Amino acid sequence: MATDFLYLLKIAFGLFYSKTNHEFGITLWVGIVLSAVCWFGCSHYSRLWNTRYRVTLTHHSLCAATGVITLFFAISWRALEHTQEVSEKAISEWVWTINQDREWSDAILKETWRNVRALGIENFDRPEFAQMKVVPVNHDVSRLKAASTVSQGCVRHFKDRHPFLSAILKARSEVPTEVLQRDIKSWFDAGKGTYGNDQAIKLVSTQLKQELGSALDRVVPTYRMSAVFIFLFLQAVPFGLVGLAAYKDLKITV
Repeated sequence: MATDFLYLLKIAFGLFYSKTNHEFGITLWVGIVLSAVCWFGCSHYSRLWNTRYRVTLTHHSLCAATGVITLFFAISWRALEHTQEVSEKAISEWVWTINQDREWSDAILKETWRNVRALGIENFDRPEFAQMKVVPVNHDVSRLKAASTVSQGCVRHFKDRHPFLSAILKARSEVPTEVLQRDIKSWFDAGKGTYGNDQAIKLVSTQLKQELGSALDRVVPTYRMSAVFIFLFLQAVPFGLVGLAAYKDLKITV
């Protein structure tokens, strides 16, 4: 989840910088000011209970870390305004990735072969069928089973690559049956042959983008809430270490 969030944040940074250079510059300066304030606060807040404590070089390094974290957060806050574009870009990149994933393609073909054969309504006597190279789909039930298997595999692949984005979009484990049936009917009515991986991937990506459109009211807040949580967690480490050092240095006199 964290890795996926940081990956999406990297894309957001790139979009923010390339599309709004002026705003990026202003945000950078604001971030520098806030980071300086945070550095100063981290260096001096321990004196609230230990007025004699002096921050060491090591602790100054920790205070510097709080400044860097603050600067990063300030830019992230503005960059996440491009969340919709970031999500759409991530989905598009996933489409390219899954189309290049031969291991997934081979595995989903075997899974489809097993699922269709388990129906017991297709003839698997031909050599290419027996070797799991081709899946016979001469019946509507077989076509639906084959297409649903591939679409479910696509969704699993997306969730594995983008768990954070999947959680926001609340991606389903499968494409709704009625949507899949319409797509299959349209495909075979057009005489396009076997309903393959490419079409299933296209259908799943379309569904994901539709879910993105309906989830826009929660996408940006979720991204930003996640950024705030990470910011507070990271800040707690250096602040806590400096505070602990000041506490241990506290001299109690009678």
